Amino acid sequence: MGESRVSGRGMVEERNRFIYSMLRDIKALEIMLERGLFEQGVERIGAEQEMCLVDRHWKPAPVNMSILSELNDKHFTTELARFNMEMNLDPLPFSGNCLSTLEGQIRDLITRVDDVAAKFNAHPILTGILPTIHKSDLVMENIT
Repeated sequence: MGESRVSGRGMVEERNRFIYSMLRDIKALEIMLERGLFEQGVERIGAEQEMCLVDRHWKPAPVNMSILSELNDKHFTTELARFNMEMNLDPLPFSGNCLSTLEGQIRDLITRVDDVAAKFNAHPILTGILPTIHKSDLVMENIT
């Protein structure tokens, strides 16, 4: 992101690595389909929520690694930049009060991340793209 590298051979090698990786993933999917490794007979629901971390001026706060370290919770993971992260909810059978259960989990996890972020003078905003971001924020030292 934000870096232009023009070198014929390097770009070809990088593209070839990407294609190889994609083909490997497609082969794994093919094997899983052939062997019936996907769960059947149950419908599930889950969700992920991207969030951006901002300071008191609503500017990007590149503190996700500190927050993730303190949270130490599998529900949270990095995203592309140091000022955003992702929250993953547990998959649940899609029945009964599952939506209320998901809502409760969302509320609990957001409260936790908000409490921890406050220790680093940050606040999570539930958005995928931060509206207050500037080009100057898109530098390599802000990449996770």
